[in-house]
Amino acid sequence: MNREALAGLLGELSADLAVLSHPWRLIGSAALMVAGVDWPSCDDVDILTTTDGAEALEGLWSNRRDRIFQPDKSATFRSRFSRYQFDQGWVEVMGDLQVRTVERWILLDPGPIHIHDFGLGRWPAPGLDDQRRILQTFGRPKDLEKMAMLDGVISLRSR
Repeated sequence: MNREALAGLLGELSADLAVLSHPWRLIGSAALMVAGVDWPSCDDVDILTTTDGAEALEGLWSNRRDRIFQPDKSATFRSRFSRYQFDQGWVEVMGDLQVRTVERWILLDPGPIHIHDFGLGRWPAPGLDDQRRILQTFGRPKDLEKMAMLDGVISLRSR
């Protein structure tokens, strides 16, 4: 989805997210876009929260849940995962996302929340340095592509 569609989807989610009593933030391509990075599109909105936050959203959005899709069990990620269809696109929720290292599973540290103005709202997401670190931690080819682009953005903004 492009920036306009993302703004529409976030607008559709805003009332439910505003009452969520658990910490949450955007990650992935949507987080890059709301932070003002010139990234062309996102396939879905990724929401990182706690296990309790993910459970609360499961209750709020149960009629929109994709009950067929399941994350790859051999992936390097695990969480309280659920996926939802909204008018503007897909939303994926990850509660207490863990990343597998060589030695063990570790809880992803997204860093402090930064609030970004985007569309008609204000959206929590990691700062650009933390987004870069998260992408490096994930390490998939698509994440490393975003990381390389973000290196240039961070370099330009620090001048």
